[in-house]
Formats: sequence, C-alpha cells, structure tokens
Amino acid sequence: MALPTGSKMQAPFDSRRIDLNLPKHWNGCSREQLEIIADIFRDQVEREDRYHPFSMENVKLAAFFLLANLEILAYPDTRLPQDEQFYLCRVVTPADKNHPTDDSFPLYLWQINYWLSPKAKTDNKQSAEYIAHGADILGWMDSKNGMFLTWFPYDEISRKKQGAGIFAKKKRFRGPRTDLDGFSWAQYRFASDMMGTYTQLSNSLIKMQQMKKFTPEQIEKQAKNVELAKAMFLAVIFNGEVKYLDANSGLVRKGFHYDSLQCTENADYFKGFPENQWQVILFWWTGTMHVLSKRFPHVFKVQPTKKQKPSAPLEIYTATTATMQKYAGLTEDQVNNQSYSLVLEHLERLSKENEEMEKMRRK
Repeated sequence: MALPTGSKMQAPFDSRRIDLNLPKHWNGCSREQLEIIADIFRDQVEREDRYHPFSMENVKLAAFFLLANLEILAYPDTRLPQDEQFYLCRVVTPADKNHPTDDSFPLYLWQINYWLSPKAKTDNKQSAEYIAHGADILGWMDSKNGMFLTWFPYDEISRKKQGAGIFAKKKRFRGPRTDLDGFSWAQYRFASDMMGTYTQLSNSLIKMQQMKKFTPEQIEKQAKNVELAKAMFLAVIFNGEVKYLDANSGLVRKGFHYDSLQCTENADYFKGFPENQWQVILFWWTGTMHVLSKRFPHVFKVQPTKKQKPSAPLEIYTATTATMQKYAGLTEDQVNNQSYSLVLEHLERLSKENEEMEKMRRK
C-alpha cells in the first residue's frame, strides 16, 4: 500500500512485515475475526463514561492491531515529538504463539493515522480534508456506505441446558441461512418480536443503572429479564434437531426443523450464551434487517403515529394475519407456515397501494 509523499512519510519502514490484506467488509470477516471485533466493541462500551466516550477511532485502532496479528511490545513515548512516536510491535501468528520471536519493529503513529484516516471526498488537493486523507482500510466498520454483516457465522452449535449436570447430553442446533432463507412468517415474527423485547428491556436496564435509584435486587431482576429475552430470541432463530412430520411426504423425519414451541422449550439451552458471539449475532441481525428494509421499504417505513399509541407486536401480528386471510384467501395456519418473504412481498404491495391511494385523496 503506497504512502503519500512528504518529509515525515519518508521515514524508513519495512511494510512487508505487516499483512495489510485485512477484511474489506463485514462479510469478508471470518467468524474468529468477527468475534475479535465484537470483543473490541464490548470493551469500548464497558469503558464508556462521561470522561471516556465511546470512540469508533479507538475501535478501529484496536481492530487494526488484532486483525493484522500485531502484538504491542511498547507504547509510544509521549515525551517525543508526535511525528517520532511509535509502537514497538512484532507480528504474531497462531503458529508463533508457542515460539515468539524478537523480530520487533517500530510502527509510527503517522503511519497508522494514514491507514485508518478517512479517504478524501474532494479533489481539491489544497483543502485540509485532502491533505489529511488516508487509506481508510477499516472504513467499512462504520457502516456508512451500506456494508453490513449478512452471513450467519454459527452454522451448527451444540448446547446444554443451563444448570444441567456435567453428564447431561448436548442438543444440536442449526442457525439461520442468509436472508433468513427457510423462515416461515411465524418464525420471523417471533424472532422480530423477541429482538424488540430484548432491545426494550436492555435499554431499560441501562437507564436503571444510570439513574442509581434502584436496588441491587431490582437491577438483578431486570438483568435476568434481559437474559431471558436474549435466550428466547436465540431459541427462535436456532432450529433444534427434532422429529417432525414432513408436509410433502407425510413421513416422520428427524432433522433441524422449526417448531412453534421452541421459543420457550429451548430457551434454557441458550442462557449463558457467550457475549462475544451474541454481539456478532447482533451485527448479523442489524445487517439482515437493513437488507430487508431496502427490499421492502414500505413495510419497514416508520409511520407517524401522531397521538396514537404504537402498535403492540400482537396487534401487528393479528392485523397481518387478518390481511393475508382476507386478500390471499389463506387460513391462519397457512399464513404462519407461509414463507416470511412472500408475506412481506404481499404487505409491501398493499402498503404501496395504500400510500398511493392516500396521495390521491389529498389531491
């Protein structure tokens, strides 16, 4: 990767030591890399306070070192001029961990700043923005350019029920495919509702902790509610290995299959789910919802509520089911078992038609 010209940019440095072939987008990350990024985000959030606000620059800096397999041996000496300050580093790959080498080298702040600074949005070479521009090799982490995680990194997992003994048998689960392929309307609605519940409870817990008006018992109770909502969401999106009746053949089969009761029956398997993996799943859910909002803009459009109360999940579910029964001639069970994307396509069409009719009425 070429560096810009300039006196301070010409310091001797062997860039061949560093692998700058870092991921170029979320979907280019491996599961391990996603979990590294998740840990960095969590660490920054946990450190956040009035004196240490959340910093995306710090996230990118930490991600740069970890994704490039760089170990910091010494931090910059702040007594030196900034152009002369550097990290003393060495490259550490998994194969090197048991046999570390002393092949260290300096990595200057100006070099890191160039690699991580945003690219210029102007061609004016005299502007301050152009002069300060960089390679922005981790710019995709900001999600400003529409890059989101859309592949699910946990294809199959095995989990024990929380509190089960050491000899308890693990149950196998399979995660969702890209674009929630194979999700029924019922599974999609349950997942969406449980994520909404988790978000609401989690935000309330944060406010309770900040207000400092609640007892430790109240905080603990709310934290358990958050954990349960998280576990129930995971229980919805991960299909367990069960016996089920194949609708096409009429035969009983065994495999990974959605069951309407798995939200509650499998929740205990997902209590105590690793936090870094949960954060990765939050990245994925955000990306998936972004894709769906682009595909079905009228369905995901935020409607002005005026003085009306926002619709509860059950109200939305009931209204959607009634709409499909009326206009598509389907029973409630048929709606629930229908592909979620087909239901969203139908709702998108109806929403668009309603919007056009509203515009005509206003004329």
